[in-house]
Amino acid sequence: MKRFAYFMLLILGALQGCRDDLSIGKNLIPGSDYLNAIFTDTLTLKTKTVREDSLSARDLSQYLLGASIDEVFGKSYSAIYTQVRLSTAGISFNDTAFVDSVVLSIPYATYYGDKNAFHFIRVYRLTDTINASSDIKYFSNQTFSAEPVAIGQRLHFSTSADSSFTEDNVTYSPAMRIRLDTALGQDVLNQTPDGAFKSNTDFKNYFKGLLIAPDTSFGFTKGKIGLNVRSDQSFLVVYYHTPNTTSKKLRLPLNSNAVNVNYHKHNYNGSLIAQALSSPSSFSDSLVYVQGMAGVKGKITLPTLQNLGRVLVNKAEIEITRAVNKFADDSLFAVPEQMICIAADSNGNNAFIPDQLLSLSGQPEYGGKKVTITDALGHTYVRYRFSIAAQLQLIIDQKKTDYGFYLLSFPSNQLANRIVLGGGNRSGDNYQMKLNLAYTKLK
Repeated sequence: MKRFAYFMLLILGALQGCRDDLSIGKNLIPGSDYLNAIFTDTLTLKTKTVREDSLSARDLSQYLLGASIDEVFGKSYSAIYTQVRLSTAGISFNDTAFVDSVVLSIPYATYYGDKNAFHFIRVYRLTDTINASSDIKYFSNQTFSAEPVAIGQRLHFSTSADSSFTEDNVTYSPAMRIRLDTALGQDVLNQTPDGAFKSNTDFKNYFKGLLIAPDTSFGFTKGKIGLNVRSDQSFLVVYYHTPNTTSKKLRLPLNSNAVNVNYHKHNYNGSLIAQALSSPSSFSDSLVYVQGMAGVKGKITLPTLQNLGRVLVNKAEIEITRAVNKFADDSLFAVPEQMICIAADSNGNNAFIPDQLLSLSGQPEYGGKKVTITDALGHTYVRYRFSIAAQLQLIIDQKKTDYGFYLLSFPSNQLANRIVLGGGNRSGDNYQMKLNLAYTKLK
């Protein structure tokens, strides 16, 4: 399992975007500082598409939900496991409480794909415990057992139909609201101050949490919901009354004090990338596929790098370009605003490269921002550039072993964005992936 520490990559938010000049290598041609430098953009790049194993799935800024289909990237399934907590320990109702309704309410964070697409979501009560220890790391292939019968559902709805609402003079953001069984609410209300309501630990032992999952028996749709599960507006709300009162509420938060885990799985059968994945040993792909949600990523190797001999790397940029828009879903599914180029380690895991941090100290910017470029003929290209000079120097100096590079969307564990890129095997067209390299020969 790939233990990729995504919290470190938040540093990338401080980095500047890529330069927007169209001339390949223009910004790499040496100036007065590198009079003896050599520039090349013809070094061999071998590329292929590989599956991602798993990614960090806990403490995310947004959680993805839904069953989506894409002619290029096949089917993907995203579900959410979450704890439910007490807002106050030692709750006592004094009178007998009678449930009126139960609603799970989670605000929307974003949407990917067709916002008018219909979704079919069911909610289940967990039977497995989610360990709340901060030392426990959960990944996107983690599962927890749940009761087989759903305790709530919302079928055939689109997020475009939901709007903000006001309750108790508080305005809440547009949210996915799902009615749950009143029997669940009555069972919660029947708990006691010295029992399940005594503390959050006692409540967690009584109510282990929820599974929120798409029902694929209704098929797959062209979109994915992004939910702000850790928001202070995420609640399981029990509406109730007592013999002496009406319209009371018990709010049980799903916020940042709870543990929430995002689960993803993919089925590429029958999709356009199935063939690219069927030959994992091949490094001759003319197209490279990158997808979030622990889907697929690009791998790059530089088989002729050591042929340069002993050199000083002045500047080095991996340049990638979105392949020409020729698939029906390309206009519907947005490409990433940010991508990252990282290293593979000896086990094939994701590993940081020093260039990701060097730009903070005045070194060449790492890059990775999406840049849209239009040439003199009116042709438009979507490109990303990454500085990898420090990593290449370590490899050339044999201070690091070269296991290749990976291309991922960012943050890949929180976004569904995907992109089709030109690979290294494209005969030098404008979509070919390349390394723009300026170096000085050393004696």
